[in-house]
Amino acid sequence: MGRVAAFDWGTKRIGVAVSDEERMLAHKARVELKNDPSLYPGIQKFFREYQPEKILVGLPKSLSGELTESALKALAFGKELSRKFGIRVEFLDERFSTKTAQQKLKAGGKNFKQSRGDIDNTVAQSMLQQYLDRGKIP
Repeated sequence: MGRVAAFDWGTKRIGVAVSDEERMLAHKARVELKNDPSLYPGIQKFFREYQPEKILVGLPKSLSGELTESALKALAFGKELSRKFGIRVEFLDERFSTKTAQQKLKAGGKNFKQSRGDIDNTVAQSMLQQYLDRGKIP
C-alpha cells in the first residue's frame, strides 16, 4: 500500500497532510504551499518526496450540502492535480473541518493568531485521518 495525501484548498494557502505507508496515521506535511505561482512546483516537490498514490481534496460545501464558490475552485484544483500529475483524486466533504481543526489547536494551547499558519495543514490532517479511519471499519 502507498501513501494517501490530502489537500485543503484555500485562496491564500493549501493545507497538506500525508499518511504513513500503511495508511494508518495522517501527518501534517512538512511543506508550506501558497496559492500563488509557486504552487505547482511546490506540489511537484511534495510528490517527489512523499510519492502518494492517491490525493484527497476537501470540498467546503455549505451547511445544506450545496457546492460553494470555494468548493467549485477546489474541484477545479483537484482536476488540475489529476491532469498535471496523472494521479487519482478523490473529493471529500469537509464541512466543519476548519472548526474542528481550530478546536484541536486551541486544546493544544494555540490561539487563532498563533495557529493561522498551521490551521490549513491541521484541516488536511483531520480530513485525511477521518478518511483513513473509515477504511478500517469492517
